[in-house]
Amino acid sequence: MKSWIFRKRFTLIAVFVAILVLYLTDIGPRFGMHFDELAEAKALAKSLKIMAPEAAELIDKERLVANELTILLEEAEDLMGPKFSSCLDRLVEIRGKRRQILETLKQGGLKPGAGWKTPFIFLEFKGALDQIGTELGRTEAWLEIALSARLRYSVRSKLGTKGELPELPKLKHSIATFLTQPREEPLNEQARDLLETYSIHPAELFKE
Repeated sequence: MKSWIFRKRFTLIAVFVAILVLYLTDIGPRFGMHFDELAEAKALAKSLKIMAPEAAELIDKERLVANELTILLEEAEDLMGPKFSSCLDRLVEIRGKRRQILETLKQGGLKPGAGWKTPFIFLEFKGALDQIGTELGRTEAWLEIALSARLRYSVRSKLGTKGELPELPKLKHSIATFLTQPREEPLNEQARDLLETYSIHPAELFKE
């Protein structure tokens, strides 16, 4: 009888220990030990989800400008003309909005002053920064090359000299490379990683 009671108590203790281990290694991180980590993941994912539509819209606008520039450059359009100027103006606008998104991210997304302490969350944050930074760098490079070509074109027009503009092949190549790439979904990739890793339903992000 005592042996049976001992075995029963031992079994109960073993079950309790197993449940405790499960709680600490699996359930615990979500509801106990790392509640702050889950809150961080939700905060960053929410910020990325809110900013993602504007970032995606800028990609679409940039593709439209890239297509127009491709046509203008193939047709040897006047670099001082209104069509080329319109493309540059829209690139300047895209650059400005990307700078705003990047600055908002650097300040902690839409949670000002947030410091992403969890390594994985910081990694996703860094990935979002790098992605927007790369897109911003591309826009700035196009503007720099285009403005340099335009300046050289202006000088040659005044002097009445002719010759190829060495900047244009670089611009054409960069634009062609961009247009052949799959359409990006900036910030959505990092948001999805956070939601999947922490088993967060998207609806949870926008609960009061």
